[in-house]
Amino acid sequence: MRGTQRRIFMYYNTHTFRSMWIHWLFLALGLISYPVFAEDPTVEFTIGITAFTQGELQTALAHFKQAERAGMNTSVLHYNLGVCYYKLHDYAQAKKYFVLTGQDPRMAQLAHYNLGLTALREGDDSQARTRFELAAAASDDPKLTALVKYQLNNLGAPVAPIHKQLIIGGTVAYGYDDNVNLLATEAPQHQGDQYREVLLHAKLSLSEHARFNGSAYLHDYRAVNVADFNQISADFGYEGTWHSWQLLPEVGVDKSALGGYEYQTVFDFKFSIRRSLENDASLLLRYRYSDISADNSAYDYLEGSRQQWRIEYRQPALMGKVRLRYELEDNDRQNSPAANYSPTRHDFRLRLEQEGGGHWEFREELQYRLSLYGETAGVTREDGRKTLLLQATRLLTGNISLGIKYAYTDNTSNIADNTYTRNDIQVYTDFLF
Repeated sequence: MRGTQRRIFMYYNTHTFRSMWIHWLFLALGLISYPVFAEDPTVEFTIGITAFTQGELQTALAHFKQAERAGMNTSVLHYNLGVCYYKLHDYAQAKKYFVLTGQDPRMAQLAHYNLGLTALREGDDSQARTRFELAAAASDDPKLTALVKYQLNNLGAPVAPIHKQLIIGGTVAYGYDDNVNLLATEAPQHQGDQYREVLLHAKLSLSEHARFNGSAYLHDYRAVNVADFNQISADFGYEGTWHSWQLLPEVGVDKSALGGYEYQTVFDFKFSIRRSLENDASLLLRYRYSDISADNSAYDYLEGSRQQWRIEYRQPALMGKVRLRYELEDNDRQNSPAANYSPTRHDFRLRLEQEGGGHWEFREELQYRLSLYGETAGVTREDGRKTLLLQATRLLTGNISLGIKYAYTDNTSNIADNTYTRNDIQVYTDFLF
């Protein structure tokens, strides 16, 4: 039956379709905004349809959204946006676009049917029945009417589970870091070095709601081997809903090495809740608790726990997609009379993302982190770290992209040894299977 539903999606996508330089904003801070290049919405829509038929949902969604931003406002576009969001499990956005689709009387039956499927995925059988009954009353298309009747007859049965799906991706990068050890420029030990960076990640959908994530990360310097870092991570998450909120509890473990020696094992618990707002905005709240163990006695002083509370707001705007984030971090480590390793941190971030012409994407981010350390030997340490990130990525195919990224860090402290600057630039390629 699920195969039949997919064919209905594809049939209506194809059938209905056939019937139809850089501006600096904050010079002092270095934040740039790239204008969204004007695109022909019809061309963007056509590219989106092609990507959809090839199974490249994220690419299809990006082109459909670009067509919408370029002025296309049709029920066909709304329907395709709804299908993309539905298949990506963003049911709040899927409902929004299926409702818009239903405003066209010619597509009302199709819209009600898909709203019924969405309600089933959210566990709302009552709403699903209402939508299927509205679709049955329309009786515009015999094939679709047969599907509606099937759903009504089997509404009490469990929704067919999503088949297990494995997604594998990664990043390979080469770069240069001019301050590997995060020391003052005049310090004798100050060193810059080239490095390679490799990230591999995998996501396995275990059921409609449960998923497993795993990753392996390598950061290898060419000469300063004491700073080499690698980590393997695994976590299990369960996606659910509560009223209009999306819920995601997660448990995981990270194991890392530093300079070729064992470093830490970190057990994590995270709980995130997200809500879609009007005009494609969203709100995210997250709590994270980390239990940190040293795998090498040289790092026993870092053992303990860390708690983080985050609030994040996302909103499309004229200058691009805006993301605002605040995070409070509290540490409880192995302090000594001579040193404090348990900072309280306040982290503020502003990110802008734009889509340019020629399949380019741009990102700019400003971060300010204030770290407050308790009094040690009569001295209270206070660090303020400012970071500017600039990034440009070009999509080569639906699954491969190339990019360049630059990050500048300026850390000031009332302890002179902890004042430094850092420049880090890299070229990279992302891939997804």
